[in-house]
Amino acid sequence: MVSKNQIKLITSLQQKKYRSIENYFFAEGVKVIQELVQSNFELEHLFTNQNDLMKYQLQKKTIVSDTDLKK
Repeated sequence: MVSKNQIKLITSLQQKKYRSIENYFFAEGVKVIQELVQSNFELEHLFTNQNDLMKYQLQKKTIVSDTDLKK
């Protein structure tokens, strides 16, 4: 389950000033996420409903519903 604070943070990242302030960005798509996990970037959290991404054993992974992802 995604908290309201997490949703607020993620939606704020649509604006450049909040990406700069928080020093975060979000990535979408299976291929992009796979490349991100294998890169040197530190993953803050992974929200997924994709079976393709279940193989990654990450501590910061949350399985969410389609409606939560749309928020």
